[in-house]
Amino acid sequence: MEKEGRNIVTKSLKRHHFVKRKMQGKLACGYFIDREIQFKIITEKLNKFKKSDNPIISIDTKKKELLGQIYRNGKVYCTKALEVYDHTTYIITDGTVIPHGIYDIKQNKAYVNIGTTHGTAKFLCDSLRIWWEKQGKKRLS
Repeated sequence: MEKEGRNIVTKSLKRHHFVKRKMQGKLACGYFIDREIQFKIITEKLNKFKKSDNPIISIDTKKKELLGQIYRNGKVYCTKALEVYDHTTYIITDGTVIPHGIYDIKQNKAYVNIGTTHGTAKFLCDSLRIWWEKQGKKRLS
């Protein structure tokens, strides 16, 4: 009985023609009245701002990454095999880092700040201040 019941769910799903599929984002959410106006205003402001000496930046926070001897997908260059823990838990990590990018559209230059704080608003302000001091105000000098 144990042998027959072990895969009963898998067999039942297969019998009813269920297969694993990736979801496809193809359905439209509908039309939003102000959406077109919003993008026109943004484009107008962007074109006007491009003529100024001010930087135009894009800001993005990336996925948090755990530090330490934990397993990650992919391969690394090394001189000997790396041994890592077989399970990932916060107890065995050495902390978390959060990459935060600021991209200057006019200069086509990016600045990445690596932080450890989970306070997103404070981190954003700190990252922007650091970028301004090290990169942003140079172009106005």
